Amino acid sequence: GGFGRWLAAVARTDVLLLFRWLAARLWRPFHANLQAMERFRPDGPSPPLAASDVDEFAGMARALDGMMANMRRDFTAQKRFTEQAAHELRTPLAILRGRLDQLIQSPAMGEREADVIQGMYTAAERMGRTITDMLLLAKVGESGSPAEDVDWQRIIREELDLLKDPIAERGLSVRMNEEERCRIQLPSMLAQLLMSNLLRNAVRHNVQEGSITITTARDAIVVQNSGDPLPVDPATLFERFAKGDPSSSSAGLGLSMVKEIAERNGLVAGYAHRDGMHVLSIRTR
Repeated sequence: GGFGRWLAAVARTDVLLLFRWLAARLWRPFHANLQAMERFRPDGPSPPLAASDVDEFAGMARALDGMMANMRRDFTAQKRFTEQAAHELRTPLAILRGRLDQLIQSPAMGEREADVIQGMYTAAERMGRTITDMLLLAKVGESGSPAEDVDWQRIIREELDLLKDPIAERGLSVRMNEEERCRIQLPSMLAQLLMSNLLRNAVRHNVQEGSITITTARDAIVVQNSGDPLPVDPATLFERFAKGDPSSSSAGLGLSMVKEIAERNGLVAGYAHRDGMHVLSIRTR
């Protein structure tokens, strides 16, 4: 009796192990395709999908492959439209600026007319910045260069030097704090673009006599600037054309570029408002 029970227990164990092995083998393509989808980006190559003898899994793989193809096609079409629209707008905008320059220099120009033309010129300048930002945003994923070690302190100093006039005009105090050499890697062009947008945002959305603090750590870059809490939902801050201050002349594309660069390079962009400071951070995952 005891020997029989032992044989029965062994048999049940063997059956359970067999079922477990079969289940793992059957579900292997599913898990492989799930991991492939997590790696998929519409601007990159399609990850290969695992084949399966199970009709349901094979059908799922075909559906996923079709979905990825559609996403790549839509992404390419949207990107091409953005680039073409921005390029096409540059020519009439240049003509408009030229005509406005001629009108402003006219000796018969009255004060009222000059104010109207100045307003039009300001609007044209804003449109020009928006077009430039649209082109930059469309090209974020096209750097073609591998990620590399970045001298973040040098880039920060260079960008601050470019912003010295608006910093002085607003009476802002700037402090750099290097806790540890930052090891975040990016293609050099994207590193410059990332820091440029972070610092321009900190200057543009600061208060008179305010402050900016840039902190670099091993796996993080944090830019803090003084200012009141946002009048909009912070969750929308990184969306395209979103603006923390609705009255701002900014096009609202700078932080969306920051997010695009971060996500395409395995980083996380974050925002918080603490103790009267806006805190923007870029961190490794």
